[in-house]
Amino acid sequence: MKKTTSHSILLFAFIVCIVSIKGFAQSVTGTLIDEKTKTTIPFANVQIGKNYGVITNQEGKFNINIRDFSENDSLTFSSLGYEKKSIAIKDFQGDKVYLQENVNELDDVLLMDRKLTAEEVMQRVNENISKNYGNPLMKFSIFHRVKNSTTPGKLKFDIKKADFIPKETLREFNDNMEQLAAKAKGTTTSFFNADLVEVAVRDEDSLKLSVKKATELINEKKDNSMSVLLGDVIEQIGKKIKSSNTFKVRTGIIPIGDSVDLSSSFMNEKKDSIDSVSTQSLRYKYSNLLKDDPFHRPEGGFEIAIGGTGSGSGVIFNHITEVDDYEYKIEDISTFNGEFIYVISFKPDSGFFGGGGKYIGKIYVSTETFAVVKTDYELDEGEHGKKFNMKFLLGIKFVENEKSGTVIFQRDEKDKYVPKYMRTSGKMYAFADRSFVFKENDENKDDRIKLKFKFTMEFDNAYTNEYLFVDPTSISSEEFDAFQENLGVPVEKTAKYNPETWKDYNIIAPTEDIEEYEY
Repeated sequence: MKKTTSHSILLFAFIVCIVSIKGFAQSVTGTLIDEKTKTTIPFANVQIGKNYGVITNQEGKFNINIRDFSENDSLTFSSLGYEKKSIAIKDFQGDKVYLQENVNELDDVLLMDRKLTAEEVMQRVNENISKNYGNPLMKFSIFHRVKNSTTPGKLKFDIKKADFIPKETLREFNDNMEQLAAKAKGTTTSFFNADLVEVAVRDEDSLKLSVKKATELINEKKDNSMSVLLGDVIEQIGKKIKSSNTFKVRTGIIPIGDSVDLSSSFMNEKKDSIDSVSTQSLRYKYSNLLKDDPFHRPEGGFEIAIGGTGSGSGVIFNHITEVDDYEYKIEDISTFNGEFIYVISFKPDSGFFGGGGKYIGKIYVSTETFAVVKTDYELDEGEHGKKFNMKFLLGIKFVENEKSGTVIFQRDEKDKYVPKYMRTSGKMYAFADRSFVFKENDENKDDRIKLKFKFTMEFDNAYTNEYLFVDPTSISSEEFDAFQENLGVPVEKTAKYNPETWKDYNIIAPTEDIEEYEY
């Protein structure tokens, strides 16, 4: 009996050791909080060592993987205007981490030789862009998350002409469409997409990708996006048309196709969803993010389609490069990630030669290198982002009514500044008033099926894009050549948040709307 007990004790001890090792080898989570105000601190740095780390989300929460570090390594927490704080991994208790306001910063400002004007600082920023940015032969892990929310407004679907359908059946169809529209109107639906990739960069034109994971959090049964609703209607139309022939389809004067098979094309279109993410499909997105010069590039990435997702980066920097279009003011001098920085506010230039600026916000500039280490921006009151209005000619209109962003850079081992975090969000109004004409490809013109379908739809779409860049590392040319790409990965689809899905990866911590996603 004693022998059995001894064996049980040894087995229990062994299990405890394994569980402890496994627990340490995963990740730690917590929330960063202002010690004085008790408010959370968003977009703060959580690091181990110089370059390995994550960012707190907009709710101040973080999640960082620690499996490659020892218990004696330290977690370091830092944010603009706060004293840096370090805690050994073995001493980290989890949950809440409090930071104190840095009240001694202004004394250090006296060490500066002279105070530059805001315009002089911005001039030096642009003079030093090529020196401060663009580091070839680098490797990153990049986590990207997209949130889209769609709210239908006015909806109307109507078959205007269909001689082959009995009037009673046609009336029933249009009544059903009215019910569908009434049910969807004003009901907001959201979904989240995320992917994680490893990226190796030789130069601006040489980039390799390996997709590690892709997920989608969506309730497809409650999806009220424009493409899904229109797909539902087209499916109902396809069921009414009994024909083995193909159709000519046009919208207005624009031909859609000469040999469209309604049973296989339109009826199944809404059911076709992306079930995998390919490396090739992500290549352009990450090539654009990792350009040698991040500032001199067109505003890009905002995608508009019938179900527009706004899934691109959409990052703008003209408030940094187009200095004649803005007014600048030095608001403060502080510290950020161990560097003294100018805190510069900006707004559109109201002078005679101004007029090109559209954004307001702040730019944080290193007093030593004149690199932009962070910027926050949003559209000024009365301004709009991308806009397209062909309502009377093509029956299509969209306008980006709100847009804002945050970009944070980190200084790497070669004293170059590389991306750490990018966030863009906005709201868009979209309107479409179109008609479709279906003509059957039948030699007998008298029996040829003809159908005219008209729809009117308006939507409010809100989107948020976030990119987290983890563990930037210099590599050799040989290491770049040896980097193995993959073809892609399947998308893991769920209708409910699962904390296990991303637990082994460095990501942006999920927000409450992800954790409490309705299904």
